[in-house]
Amino acid sequence: MKHKNQLNAKCYHIRLVLSACLLMCLCSFQIATSPHLIVGFWENNEKNTYPFKYKDDSSCLSQMFFSSDEFTATISLVNKSGETEELSLAYKIYDVNEEFEKPVMVFKNTCDKEFRLVFSVELLSKELLEFKFQKKYSSENMSMSDKIIGFRRTAGPPENMD
Repeated sequence: MKHKNQLNAKCYHIRLVLSACLLMCLCSFQIATSPHLIVGFWENNEKNTYPFKYKDDSSCLSQMFFSSDEFTATISLVNKSGETEELSLAYKIYDVNEEFEKPVMVFKNTCDKEFRLVFSVELLSKELLEFKFQKKYSSENMSMSDKIIGFRRTAGPPENMD
């Protein structure tokens, strides 16, 4: 009986030491995550081109901002009279899969359930963002040219800037 108690005590101490080592390993290494390449402020290369129509309104994409929370985006639209409207949207980037040959960016308006704007990401680098409107996956009451739309980064986290 004494031998069994000693064996149990040794096992307990070994488990305690292993648990402490595991805890120290988990707490001592921190991986600094870098922001997604999309994070930052982007400006349209060609002002007042590529009209975006939603319901009965027509505007042009002027600027885009993607926050570091990788959820919130702001799109600035400029109408024909030069007035700017900002849309606060949720966004998500989906990787290539069996349905999409390129990554896809989906924007949704959390206040308007009918608003779904989808673009295929043609190019994403530190300097440039190019995408193409995907009518098939966007809301029915939206329209836009299916030409590639280019944006240049004007601000962002240091990791995403040159």
